[in-house]
Amino acid sequence: MQRQRLSGTGVNFKFGAIVRPVPNLRIGVAVHTPTFISMEEEYIELLGADYKGTSPQGLIDSPFAINNYNINTPTRLLTGISYTLPKVGLISVDYERVWYNGMRLRNTGYWNVEEDTKNMIGDMYKAANNFRAGLELTPLQNFYLRAGYASYGDCSKTNVYSTSANYPTIKSYQNYSAGLGYRFGHAYLDLTYIYTDYKYLGDDIFYYNEAGMQFPIQSGTIDYQQNRHTVTLTMGVRF
Repeated sequence: MQRQRLSGTGVNFKFGAIVRPVPNLRIGVAVHTPTFISMEEEYIELLGADYKGTSPQGLIDSPFAINNYNINTPTRLLTGISYTLPKVGLISVDYERVWYNGMRLRNTGYWNVEEDTKNMIGDMYKAANNFRAGLELTPLQNFYLRAGYASYGDCSKTNVYSTSANYPTIKSYQNYSAGLGYRFGHAYLDLTYIYTDYKYLGDDIFYYNEAGMQFPIQSGTIDYQQNRHTVTLTMGVRF
């Protein structure tokens, strides 16, 4: 029997500004610092065995293990611009840069683990660029039509992800969306459709080699593809 308790707290800071150089035009910029997360993990394992013809021995527990460590998530830079078309609608474009190579594991008590993790992150990840664009039109009073596109860029430095965990890893993905909405009084009704196209890293399921072997045993690269269709209906009331 295993018992594990994991708890943590995190804090980050967000700074930004919005300017309106001309009517109906908004330009914004923001910086999101890493989220500084403090984690505490407690773990204990209990093992027992009963043998035929002997008295029950009860459970024997492992030493009580406590792990404390900190995690730093990526820094983010966001910029956006939107323009309101009077009595027509709204158009907006956003850009986001995320420094995944800046993630860190700290205060583990093992400097070599922290350095190895830092080097591994630097070898595997890079900064990624995300783009989002949206358009909303109001052809009739209280009736809205929407269309959107989002691209979440590749943050990996390799096209093949070798792992003993044997699970596919998302490399990048794109969202295409469309929807309509209606406002009546303080209530609203929205219907949205999203098509998501995922791109995965290739996966070497297994690779084995040892001294003296003429040829390594290798599965070859497995490629994954995934598309998702999502339909969401939202009803709400504004107070």
